[in-house]
Amino acid sequence: MLVLSCDKYSDAWDDFFNLKERFWPNCEYKWYIVTESKEYSRENVSTIKCGTDLNWAGRFRKAVNEVDSPYIGLYLEDYFIQSPIDNERIKGFVDLMEK
Repeated sequence: MLVLSCDKYSDAWDDFFNLKERFWPNCEYKWYIVTESKEYSRENVSTIKCGTDLNWAGRFRKAVNEVDSPYIGLYLEDYFIQSPIDNERIKGFVDLMEK
C-alpha cells in the first residue's frame, strides 16, 4: 500500500495512520509512505524518499519501481479511512485481478 505524499503535508501522516490502525488493524499488506526528503518513523511503515526534483507523477513512478509487489494500493495522505476495512473483500479484489 502506497501513501503518496510530499513533505509539506507531513502534518497529516499521523492522522492517516492512526485512522488506518483504528479501522484496518489487521491489514496484512506492507505500507509505504512516499515523501520528498522527510523520514517517517512508524512501525510497519517504510519511507520511500524521492527527492525534491520530481513532481507527483514522478514520485509515484519512482515509488512503484521500488516496491516489490505485483499490485499496489494507492492512498493519498488525506484519504482518511473512516470505517472498518474487510480483509476478505480486499482479498477478493486481488483474486479478481489475478484472474
